Amino acid sequence: MKDSPLRILITVDAGRTPNGPVLPHVYSTQIEFLQQSNNLVRVFGIDSRTSPFGILRNLRELKAEIANFYPDLIVAYYGTMVAAVTRCAAGPLPMVVTFRGSDWLGSANPGPYWWVRDRIGSLLSFWAARGARQIAVNGGELAESLPAGLKKKATNLPNGIDTRVFRPISREDARRQLGWEAAPKVILFNAGIGSGQVVKNLPLAEEVVQILKSWSQDVRLEKVSTYSREQVCLRMNATDCLLVTSLHEGSPDLVKEAMACNLPVVSVPCGDISERMEGVFPGYICKYDPGELSKAVGRVLSSGLRSNGREQLFAQGLDIKSVIQRVLAVYHRAVAGQ
Repeated sequence: MKDSPLRILITVDAGRTPNGPVLPHVYSTQIEFLQQSNNLVRVFGIDSRTSPFGILRNLRELKAEIANFYPDLIVAYYGTMVAAVTRCAAGPLPMVVTFRGSDWLGSANPGPYWWVRDRIGSLLSFWAARGARQIAVNGGELAESLPAGLKKKATNLPNGIDTRVFRPISREDARRQLGWEAAPKVILFNAGIGSGQVVKNLPLAEEVVQILKSWSQDVRLEKVSTYSREQVCLRMNATDCLLVTSLHEGSPDLVKEAMACNLPVVSVPCGDISERMEGVFPGYICKYDPGELSKAVGRVLSSGLRSNGREQLFAQGLDIKSVIQRVLAVYHRAVAGQ
């Protein structure tokens, strides 16, 4: 029997505007497809996560939102304070917590301030997860890091990719639209934003580029962080390789988006990237060694080939339409009390 549509209230780590929370495209894509599956979805942005007054205000306003919307379940799209405020407000409502990476594993930022902040964040995530009926984790590394008591109610749910947006187009056309020159080889790199920059490990990527330049390669690094989906897609089709040097990840969406665009990937072994890259060529998983990474990137650049990543993305069931059905299965289990 087909599951009934759900009334879903989603809490996110996002600022608010008169038109609603400001969402990263990963969130907005999943919400769009939840709605297309005939579910009624409302999103609440938790816009203050460090100020005691702001946290109490968010808690009060979230309780009011629950009373007004009367959802079947509430879903925290992030751990730490977002999940903690959600648990406090949820009461008897079925709750699902989603962990995405740094909200469980920490930010990797140096110094005592960040050490304390990461420890507090992990404790809040753990406490919220204990009160959730189901846990969704964005990658196998996250799933394996959970304690046994949480692991039994956790499902590995990497984000799905909207393959209507992320699709192959010709390199020449993409560069023309961006106003780029045709000559240099360009390596794409996710620089992160705010406190999430350190974990991306930019110094290692820059060292790789310097080594390639010392080998007389005409190459540059193109950093992305806050571009729209359409702009990221253009850059994926205009560049020659995606380089990932992160200290840790969950299931990085940029890698799956690169696969959807047939952009070759060279990465260190973090998150679920090794699993994602199975069967993808050209593409390489290398140690955290600039020399080894440089050789792998050099092989990709010299070949001039695009990858078979899009074919593998569909084979792994990581297009958004396939993933959203698994997401809904988790939500229905939570509502059913399983």
